[in-house]
Amino acid sequence: MSESIIKQISNLKTMSMEELRAFYVTLHGIKPLVYNKDHLIKRLAHRLQEIEFGGISERVMNRLDDALAEHGYDENAMQTKRRRSRLTPLKNQPIIGSLFIRDWNGNRYQVTAIGGGFEYDGKRYRSLTAVAGAITGQHISGRKFFGLDKRRSYK
Repeated sequence: MSESIIKQISNLKTMSMEELRAFYVTLHGIKPLVYNKDHLIKRLAHRLQEIEFGGISERVMNRLDDALAEHGYDENAMQTKRRRSRLTPLKNQPIIGSLFIRDWNGNRYQVTAIGGGFEYDGKRYRSLTAVAGAITGQHISGRKFFGLDKRRSYK
């Protein structure tokens, strides 16, 4: 790295949030969507290096886009393809309609696998971990809370 790029990156840590946001607009042309200082510094440092040394080549970007499309994802890694059957699970995902039951602290909790997540107490959740958090009030592995482990599949 050239000395100027090292100095620019080092100076990011001394900048205020207002200065960082303004610098982000200068480099990206849009306002930042993040307001975490450390994250913003990392994004700015990455962009400075990208400007200085170049970003990902078009050839590599095309290969990444092809790989995402082949597996049914868009450029934001969001699933685009519909599965052949709503009852066919993705790798390591439960079959829709699977029921998870857990007795905890004298209460019985019942969770149903639905398309795109889980349903518990009439609400949708993206993961079993989110459901376990709603039940316990703490961050806990959903697979562990519901008695699933890595060696077992949902089937």
